[in-house]
Amino acid sequence: MSEPNEHPSNVEDRTATENAGRDPLVEIVDQLTELKAIFTHLAEVKIDQARRWARTAAFTVLVMTFVSIAAAALIVVSAVSIGYGAALGLSEAFGGRAWAGYLAAGILLPASIACSAWILITLGSNRRKRQLVAKYDSEPTEPEENAKP
Repeated sequence: MSEPNEHPSNVEDRTATENAGRDPLVEIVDQLTELKAIFTHLAEVKIDQARRWARTAAFTVLVMTFVSIAAAALIVVSAVSIGYGAALGLSEAFGGRAWAGYLAAGILLPASIACSAWILITLGSNRRKRQLVAKYDSEPTEPEENAKP
């Protein structure tokens, strides 16, 4: 290495004389070896990043699958509980006849769900229709006289 008080031109001269004895082909091979080590390290980093991403993605899919199954099970359990409660309530309303309560609940619950879905679909369709009518009513229907074809 250079001395702290050495002039920069002396350092360059000494480096040039040290490298003058080396074969240029050996120098190129050394640089290519260093470049190979750098690219190998970069490739290892990229592979590790890809592995980490794959593990994270797989874990996320696994957790979301579990949560979705649990949510579906909770929805089914709550629907069954609501239906069972409605059937028991209707049984009491029919004078303690369980078969009548279960029959009424079995008819009324799906019918109420179907009616609710039909109402929501109709309201949504009517809203989209009103939006389109309003859009085209506000736009001019005839082309302007000065408009170029």
